[in-house]
Amino acid sequence: MKQGDYRYKSYGYHEDDFYRRDLDHFIALYTHWAQWLSEAVVSDTVQQLIRTRLLDLRPPRRTSTAGFRGRQAQWLRSASSLLVRISGTEVLLTELLDQAARLTSRALARRLWEHTACEIFRFWPAPGLAFQCLERVAADARADELAVHTRWSILLSCAAISFPHDEAFSRSLYTDAINAAYQGVGDDVAHRLAVGAQAASQLGHTMPPAEGHAIATQLAGLVEAYQPYLSEDDAQLPTHAVLAAATTLSPAAGVALGLRWDALDVVRLPEGIRPVVQAATGAHCWQPAQALWLLKLRGEFLDISPDALAVLAKLPHATAAQRQQLVGPLSALADWVARDTPLARRPAALRRVAAWATDRQLSNLPSIRAIQQALDFTNALAPAESSATAEEPSYYELERQQRQQQWTTAAQQRDVAAFAEWLTTSNSSQEALVPALLQLGYAVLPNRRVEVLDLLLRVRSHWESQGYAVLNALAELLGAWHTLIPVREWAVRGLPDFYGANLARLVGDSGQPAHLEQFCQLPLVNQSRAALLLPAVAKQLDSLSSAALCQVATTLLKNSPATELLSFIHWLLERMQAQLQAEKKALPFSELLTHPNAVISPPALFAQLIWAVSGDPDKRVRWQAAHAARQLMSLPESDDFSQHFLAELLELTRTTTCWLPTSEEFYWQGARVWALVIVDRLADEQPSALVPHVAILRQHLCDTQFPHAQIRELARRILLKVHAYAPTALTPADLARVQARNRPASSLVKRGLYVQAPEAFPEVKRSNQFKFNELDTVDHWFESLAETFGQTRDKITALVEQWMLEKWHRTAAECEADRLQDQDRYQSGLLSHYKMDDTTVDSLEMHLTHHALMCVAGSLVDKYPIRMDDYSEPTSTWEEWLTRYLPHSGSPGWLSDWRGPAPLRPECWEVLPKPWRRKPLRHYHEALGFGEPSRTGWLVLHGRHSFKEDEYEGNVSVSSVAVAAEAGRSLLGALQAAWRYDYVFPTFGLSDREPEMLDDIPTLFTLTPLLDEAVGGDERGLERHDMAARSVYTCYPTLSAHFVSHGGLTAGKDGQYYLDPDGQRAVEYEFWDDSLHGERSNRSAEANSFGHRIWVRQDLLLHYLAATGQVLLTHATLARNVSPREYSQKQRISDPGTRRLALLHPDGRFETVAGPCTPQPADNSGVG
Repeated sequence: MKQGDYRYKSYGYHEDDFYRRDLDHFIALYTHWAQWLSEAVVSDTVQQLIRTRLLDLRPPRRTSTAGFRGRQAQWLRSASSLLVRISGTEVLLTELLDQAARLTSRALARRLWEHTACEIFRFWPAPGLAFQCLERVAADARADELAVHTRWSILLSCAAISFPHDEAFSRSLYTDAINAAYQGVGDDVAHRLAVGAQAASQLGHTMPPAEGHAIATQLAGLVEAYQPYLSEDDAQLPTHAVLAAATTLSPAAGVALGLRWDALDVVRLPEGIRPVVQAATGAHCWQPAQALWLLKLRGEFLDISPDALAVLAKLPHATAAQRQQLVGPLSALADWVARDTPLARRPAALRRVAAWATDRQLSNLPSIRAIQQALDFTNALAPAESSATAEEPSYYELERQQRQQQWTTAAQQRDVAAFAEWLTTSNSSQEALVPALLQLGYAVLPNRRVEVLDLLLRVRSHWESQGYAVLNALAELLGAWHTLIPVREWAVRGLPDFYGANLARLVGDSGQPAHLEQFCQLPLVNQSRAALLLPAVAKQLDSLSSAALCQVATTLLKNSPATELLSFIHWLLERMQAQLQAEKKALPFSELLTHPNAVISPPALFAQLIWAVSGDPDKRVRWQAAHAARQLMSLPESDDFSQHFLAELLELTRTTTCWLPTSEEFYWQGARVWALVIVDRLADEQPSALVPHVAILRQHLCDTQFPHAQIRELARRILLKVHAYAPTALTPADLARVQARNRPASSLVKRGLYVQAPEAFPEVKRSNQFKFNELDTVDHWFESLAETFGQTRDKITALVEQWMLEKWHRTAAECEADRLQDQDRYQSGLLSHYKMDDTTVDSLEMHLTHHALMCVAGSLVDKYPIRMDDYSEPTSTWEEWLTRYLPHSGSPGWLSDWRGPAPLRPECWEVLPKPWRRKPLRHYHEALGFGEPSRTGWLVLHGRHSFKEDEYEGNVSVSSVAVAAEAGRSLLGALQAAWRYDYVFPTFGLSDREPEMLDDIPTLFTLTPLLDEAVGGDERGLERHDMAARSVYTCYPTLSAHFVSHGGLTAGKDGQYYLDPDGQRAVEYEFWDDSLHGERSNRSAEANSFGHRIWVRQDLLLHYLAATGQVLLTHATLARNVSPREYSQKQRISDPGTRRLALLHPDGRFETVAGPCTPQPADNSGVG
């Protein structure tokens, strides 16, 4: 085959290029292989080819793909195999082996060295280089951070390869493999640590902070110390139990451990926050209503209801006053679940919350009633199963029903002998007999009840059953008969016999759940746990696993006094630490907190956690922390807690450290930004809370040593909001300074985009120590700021580099060593940015670059003029540049506040129209809102939503405009008959760009738009990373001034609704989004929908139409597409949409081109 004459099917041209280029090199090698087979190979030519290619190979970067590394490793392997077969190539082969680790990876290099050793043993008479290769493999395996089973298997493989050639060398490697394997530990370590964690949790929060911290540190240190030595087949270390135990002993230590393990990837924060919250509320550190919102850190795309209800269950609810304390948290949780739970799991979550509220007599709350309405809607969507189509029961089902009937009859007849015979003759699982035995127990005379208990002891349970029916039956019968003397006498002998016969099952030694604690809590268990449990354990000791023994130990410790528990914990931990030291291992750290003796208040602890998470590399996690803090501050019953939390958080913004381990990078600049984002929201909602903290905010605004433009602007906004609430909070002089701070003092005289100003900070020159991304970072981030001040991007680059090198003393080597570049924690695209967008996850370099740019901007605005646009009404380029780095400023709320639950429409709840392509008139009426539950008397004025399930995608859009009554029918007929691409529906009236066209339109065709078109772009700013906002953006149509003034409407909170003169809602905006933004592609088939609608009350609209002599022209479009995952033009269906227009008359009549119609369903169910 000639070089270049091949094709490779791929999904990108860059892959074609890589393939062709690499294949050329492989073809060249295999050409010489063919020559070697024919004994015509020329050694010098081969060596020249390989030496040239070695010089061309480039080392992989941290972000290089596995495919790139693998291609280079494969070429090196082929080249080494060819060199082994040609004489006189020892020098070049050694050079190639030396370069292997640099050009691939340590793991791939070890495989190459091992392969080359095998080849040399096969072809060379003097195998000295082969032993050197194996020594390289062994040395690298000892030095690399590998799991124990990986290390000893590598050493054992080297020993096996060398054994036929040098037994002594092989024995040495075999000894090393044994020593490496000895470093590994078995399941017993995990189980013993689980016992220690359980015992520590029982000690409670009564211990002094220092002692609790010491025990928590030992437990956590042992987990980290043993983690590298456990193989994948071993039991998992009890990380969650240790987190809970550490938090119970010392809440501060538990929080510090959770942050540490998240940074080290031992337990990620979404999982680790759950045991921390449960233990902290159990230890009465945080109230359940406060800690509930920390579950926001679990993420956006999960069912939070089980964890959240478990936290709220710790609140008392016996009295009406106690239940009243549940109203606020439960209502907020109900809204949270209804809005954010993934659609596939939402109905089950809603049922769980509704049942929990009903149990506590809180089913009348508005949020719970809304949940119940949604459940009624989803239940109505489920197709009813017809009894006519029910399948005939199988032979086995009929046989089972017959047996159950026999057992029931025998129980009613008190036939104890029949049950004894069935238990004797049946060889399968006998748990199905237990309900009948219970029935028998209640039917027999008291003198025969002991016989029933004996029958229960004979029942054989199935090993795979999760529950334990016999144990439940014993608990019920012993509880009912505990006063009978024969039963009490039976319990003395019967319960130990039952325990001894079923020990393995009770301790969970079969891999099923353990039931030992349930057994110990049976009625009439009057012995001590030790006397009851230990004799049977002693008899079966040799057959019990370490897990079973640790389960017994945990049960024995349940009722132990605190002094004995403490002694046991010290004994266990000291013994395990001594074993660790004997194996030449050590605890990885000696303390979790810098000052373990300090007493940290619950609000301060909450603030420390929020502060640390606000500096997380992932901006999505920072937003979760912001939402948690905001919800905490909104709790009216936690005013004192909230005030202390706010004070502590603002104090932390003056620092540059947190509770992360010192080895991990803390993004303190980012933490300051997000802490002030939280405070900025509080300035809108609770400005009174910020009046005492004006001094700290002024410090951030006026800090000349840290002129961070983003932080300054947030502080400036907050201070101005506080001043608007409390004018005396700032003196007139202070107010003037606040208003002028972070604002340019002057502008360039000459205006325009390409105006150049004198060079700023001429003494600062570029050092070129950092290699910034030229295409995106330099050309867009730096260029944008350069244009704002009329500077060059090279100057901005030099100033950014100065901050990173000279102000913060950071180096390019530190950025290159950043471990975020090298781990699989984040998808690669999240660590980079495109043009003006910022990164979702900040690597160290991107974090330093962004915040250095902010400091450069602050330095420039303090000393230099800005450039102004040359528009007729020039705008400030500074404010335009700064806006994209702030939260959305168009409304007092965050964008996530606009998003609500999915509407009660079938396609939004996984029930797609059937048949898919059919669009009856009813669907167009439903698009206007008719038949939708809870929306009687309302109409969709404008909106668009999309829905999807697997390969089916659809969208619905609605528009409307008021038309003169005389022209209504004419316009209706003309537009309905026109081709949909021949016009744009005039929702916002006719364009005023061509005034001569408007002059030619007859007066009776005048259109009155009820909505104004949104102006501006999508300026979400920092909120583009808020996963709670999802696809909600900043530009939506607004009500026209004419419609608002005519109806006497006033805007409500955040502009999400309008009120009529009576204070009733007249117009509502509805936004929802159930799509799984940012989730892995394996969830793309899950049903979801998103969209927005503007609702108007029909009576208000009809009154407006009657008063103005107009009719409403509505325009509804339905589109149904099919997009198979595997691309096929024949299967793909692209639907441009089918539209229907209708007129709404002032008297409420609807009319289409076919004549009058009645869109309102009689039952108003919206289902069908």
